[in-house]
Amino acid sequence: MRTYLLILSAASFVTQMGTAQMLSIKVSDVIQTGSVWEEVVKNLSGSSIVSLHATFHCVDTNGIHLIDENGSSDSLYQYSCDRDIPPGGSFGVRVSGHDECSGGVDAVIFSDGHSEGDSAQVARIYARRSGIYKGLTFVIPLLDSIASGKSTPRR
Repeated sequence: MRTYLLILSAASFVTQMGTAQMLSIKVSDVIQTGSVWEEVVKNLSGSSIVSLHATFHCVDTNGIHLIDENGSSDSLYQYSCDRDIPPGGSFGVRVSGHDECSGGVDAVIFSDGHSEGDSAQVARIYARRSGIYKGLTFVIPLLDSIASGKSTPRR
C-alpha cells in the first residue's frame, strides 16, 4: 500500500510539473507603466530565456472575448525585435487591458534546452522554431550563392 501511494504521489508531481511549474522565472503582478499594462518577468535561471509565451484572456468593451498573445517574446521568431533575456534580466510582457484580462506567462524555453510551463505551449514553440530552422537551412545556401556571385536572384 505504501509503494502504491508513493507511485501515485510521484505521478501527481510529474503531472503538475508538466503543466504549470515555472521555477526559473519570477512573474510580477500586472502593473501600469504610463498608458501600458504589463507583467514583468525576471529570469532566475543560469541560462538565457530564448522564448517566452504569454496568453491573456480578455473581454473588450463590447463584451467580446479575445485571446491576446502579443506579449510573447522569441529571439529566433522575432529576430530583429526580441533578444534573449539573460540570467537575472527582466522582460515586460504587455497586456491589452488589465481590468478585463486574466492569464499570463504560460511557457518558457531556455538557451540550455530546458523548458518550463504548459507542455502544449512548449510543444507549439518548439514546432514553430523547428520550422524556422528548416527554412533557414534552405534559404541560407541560396543567399550565400547569390552573395558570392555564383547565382542571381530570379524574379
